[in-house]
Amino acid sequence: MKTPNDRNVVRLAFLLGFLLSVAGLLKANLLWILLGGVIMASAFLYPLYAFLVRLAG
Repeated sequence: MKTPNDRNVVRLAFLLGFLLSVAGLLKANLLWILLGGVIMASAFLYPLYAFLVRLAG
């Protein structure tokens, strides 16, 4: 399950979520802010998910 590109994917997802949130703040768009927050949260939770999958076998 773990590939060398996992870390880069997490960084890219976090950056995308952050930029989406900033764009939402600048445009005063609550949907963009929330979507960026969800993307950032999933980027933080992905390594935990990958660890649990590896632990389960």
